[in-house]
Amino acid sequence: MSNKNKVKTKKTQSGKRDWSFYVLIVSVVILAIPLLYLGYVAISATRNTGAPINGDRFNHDLDPAIQSSAMDSITEKLKAEAGVEDVAVILKTATLRVYVRVPEGTDAATIDAMAKKAYDITTAELDPAVYFTIQDAKKQYDLEIHVYNQLTVTDETRSSYVYELLWKGSNMAEYKTQVLSTPLSQDVVDYFHQVEEERDRAKEEAENEANNPDPAPEETNETGEGE
Repeated sequence: MSNKNKVKTKKTQSGKRDWSFYVLIVSVVILAIPLLYLGYVAISATRNTGAPINGDRFNHDLDPAIQSSAMDSITEKLKAEAGVEDVAVILKTATLRVYVRVPEGTDAATIDAMAKKAYDITTAELDPAVYFTIQDAKKQYDLEIHVYNQLTVTDETRSSYVYELLWKGSNMAEYKTQVLSTPLSQDVVDYFHQVEEERDRAKEEAENEANNPDPAPEETNETGEGE
């Protein structure tokens, strides 16, 4: 009778699971969740390597957008102006740039008048209060108008070269102008010209020395008396 009880007791004990077993199972599950997530992220990153990241840093800004039809209209009106040789209207990121080339020899006063005329034509097509003025936290376009009288500047034509920039940032109430071909500080320009001349002179002297080395002194045999 006692032997039967012992066998039954052993069978009952072997069928039970200790509490540490369940703790182990729960721990494995808890550890597996972040590992599976990290594995998924790593595989996704590997698959997307080299793919562009698409985004728009002007989201909810630049509204209304400048349309190509308005740019074409500005181009046609500027080309119809007297004294205009070439026009280019380019929308780059959040800046509308208008380039106007006038004949070589056009003076600064005429170029200034042309820059303001180009501004009037542009803003007649695109209301500056709508397109070129920041509205609360919404960013709008910046406007640049470039007017110049030489496409290629040489030493011979540099003295008559005029390049004016008229610009209005969206955070500016009024536009500003600056003649970029005229330095703000002539002293600074003269200093850099002097540095450049000294550098060219030193380079020329070094090339002359390399091309015309001094002749080597003649070797003489000096002998003492009585030889």
